[in-house]
Amino acid sequence: MAGNAGEPGRSVLSRAAALLRAFDDDHLQLTLSELSERAGLPLTTAHRLAGELVTLGLLERDERGYRVGLEAFGIGVQAPAYARVRRLALPFMSELSAQTGENVQLAALDGDAVVYLERTVGRRSVPLVSYPGSRLPLHATGVGKALLASMPDDDVRRVLSQPLTRFTPRTITAPGALLREVRAIRERGFAFTKEEVSLGSFSVAQVLSATPYGMRLAVGVTVRRIVRTPAAVAARLATCATDIDTALTS
Repeated sequence: MAGNAGEPGRSVLSRAAALLRAFDDDHLQLTLSELSERAGLPLTTAHRLAGELVTLGLLERDERGYRVGLEAFGIGVQAPAYARVRRLALPFMSELSAQTGENVQLAALDGDAVVYLERTVGRRSVPLVSYPGSRLPLHATGVGKALLASMPDDDVRRVLSQPLTRFTPRTITAPGALLREVRAIRERGFAFTKEEVSLGSFSVAQVLSATPYGMRLAVGVTVRRIVRTPAAVAARLATCATDIDTALTS
């Protein structure tokens, strides 16, 4: 749930943000009651604030309910991660996707999670659970593990000390096993996951050297199966990462 109505001293701004965060890829349109529940707000509060957001263009409303407004989209695309980083990285991601026929994703570290900035879909693409703007834990995704391995040891241990979601039977949730994997990622230079977020999906990922606006970024390839060794996929990915790094630092 996006919020807690019982939270003392909660500001109007935080409540409005909870309404906007109630929407995701599986909830593009919400009734007022659904919006109230997902935002963790009383129905009357949700109705009042949603009305103000509609007036501002941040939400839109029709007979089916509410959805995110184009004004919110216009603001979101001005974020440097989208406006510049995505624009510079996209040609190289598209090239790699065309060469391999696979999905290529760009993501950023945000606290203890990974936020996806862009993805390109290849002709042999496997269904993805991530999409631009979505957040996933660090411990189960290729780009997330690559970013986790780039963090200081104390931060890695702090992340792994928290409850870790098991998405599939192959998701690694044991802190000791994940610490060993972090060390292996640092040694070989790339992360590799095996059906840890969704069955039938493998990924190879690498952290970028460039840190525009202080962001830690990673690029990854998601495939239905590894037809060669992960290192062979990683070699192609490394070329893409180098090209993106050059574009971001030039």
